[in-house]
Parts: sequence; structure tokens; C-alpha cells
Amino acid sequence: IEDVADPVEREAYREQLARLLHVDVRALFAATPQKRQPRRSRGAQREAMLSPEASPLADSASRNRILEKEALPALLRDPESLYRLNRSLGLLGLESFDEADFMESDFRQGFKLVKASLEQDLMSPKEYLEENLPEGLEEKDEPPTMSKILPPSEEKRLAEQVRTVVRIRRNVVQDRIQEIQFLQSELEEKTFSEEETQILLLELLNRRRILDLAFQSPLAGGTSASYKHSR
Repeated sequence: IEDVADPVEREAYREQLARLLHVDVRALFAATPQKRQPRRSRGAQREAMLSPEASPLADSASRNRILEKEALPALLRDPESLYRLNRSLGLLGLESFDEADFMESDFRQGFKLVKASLEQDLMSPKEYLEENLPEGLEEKDEPPTMSKILPPSEEKRLAEQVRTVVRIRRNVVQDRIQEIQFLQSELEEKTFSEEETQILLLELLNRRRILDLAFQSPLAGGTSASYKHSR
């Protein structure tokens, strides 16, 4: 960002966004940046960028934290389910679930422990987690619920895991789309050229399309009919 970041940071941000895929040109119209607002002073621009209320991404961390709070405990209860989860993601054409998917540092650390439990062979993965899991990530005892009395099948649990991962990634992509629109409409000195903006939006929209299709897949608890129709 021109007003708050140095050239190295801006270039790194561009590279991060540019690592995405291509999309149908027609999808661009769904994310055309808003009309440029009246010119602001440099101080007003900086204040707008730093104000949590002004940014459309202000609640992204809290939104995904709820989903991360669902994704991690499932792996802590059954570390080896990560293998099945990543296999399902691969069948959907998606990358393996990784610590980079977590926005929260405490959940990221918990995911690292799940991977470490699978990579060591001195004890079972569950025993490794019992020995090394920080107190803050341990599951608290709760009154039994109907789902615990009648636990879901392994297939349903896996579909719920896949669905949660897809939702996490879809939120991130949507936030990036909104961020580009926000930067291009709010800043007097644009972060990207018009050509760069179109390329980035096209790539992000294609990423979102792929995730939308994955969300409809039976592997994520969707219906076969809707998934085949979307394909």
C-alpha cells in the first residue's frame, strides 16, 4: 500500500495475490471496483486505511476464527484424519490443508503439533498430542449432546472437515477481492494499475469459482446433482 508500506512490502503483497489461477473474463463484471470517491488528503487516506471500522476486512479474523475453532479440534481428536482430509481436497483439485490456512497463531501452533504427531514414530499420534498440547488448546469436558451419544459416521465427519476448510479458504479469497476493491476506490494513489487490478480480480474470481464448486461436491456434503450441474 503506497501510504503505509514500503516498496518491498508492496511487491511481496502483489506476488502473494498473483499466485492464483485464471478465470472466465465474464466473471470480472461481478467484481468491478467501485466508482472512485472524491479526492482526500494524504492524512485522511492514512486514517481511513488504519481505521478498523473503515475497512471491509475488519471482521475477517473473527469470522474465520470460528471456522478454525471447528477445524483444529477435529484434527486434535483424530490426527490421522488429516490424511483423509487432504486426500479429499486433492480429489477436488485443492491444495492440502496447511498451517497457512490458519489466521490465528494459537491454532497455527496446534496444527503444527498435529503434523508433528504424524511425523514421529515414538508413540501414537494421540499420545504425542496428549504429551505436548498446550493447556489452552485442550478440549474442555462438556455435557454429552445427542451428537456425542450418536456420533456421526466417519464419512459425515470427513465431509464436515472438507466443508470447513473450503469455507475458510472462500472467506479469504472473498476478503482479498474486497480488499482490492477497497484500495482502488479509497486511495488517491492507487496500489495497482487498472490492468493489474483486472488480472488480480480475474485470478481471485476463478479461485472462488473453484471453491464454490468444491462446496457443492458430495465430498463436502453437497449434492451430486448440483455438483455435476455446476461442472
